Parts: sequence; C-alpha cells; structure tokens
Amino acid sequence: MNVAKNVSLIISLPKKYRDLLRKMAAEKNLTNQDTVCSAARLGREIIINHVDSTDGKYLHNEDRSE
Repeated sequence: MNVAKNVSLIISLPKKYRDLLRKMAAEKNLTNQDTVCSAARLGREIIINHVDSTDGKYLHNEDRSE
C-alpha cells in the first residue's frame, strides 16, 4: 500500500484572503460540529483541488491523501 506523506509548506496570503478562509472555516464548524475545520485546512483543500484540476498530469504517479 502506497501512503502519501504530507509535508509542511509555508505560504503568505494577503490579509483579506486569510480573513475569508477563517470566516469560511468558522461557518463550516458551525454547520458541522462533529469535525473541526481550520483556515489552513481549507487553504490546503483549495490548493490541492486546484492543482489536481489544472496540473494533475504532473501528479499522475502519486496518490493524493486527504
């Protein structure tokens, strides 16, 4: 079984995007109280989905792990 390893990546965003991600995470936490969502987690999901949809051809041999 091939298990993808997550690694850290530090990025900087304009404050308005950070605030928007925080707001989105808070709304998600209110609607689904069984899981905890953070701005960083949402950012990660957005980046992964975007890269998979635009440049997924470069990742065809790697498994994506949530």
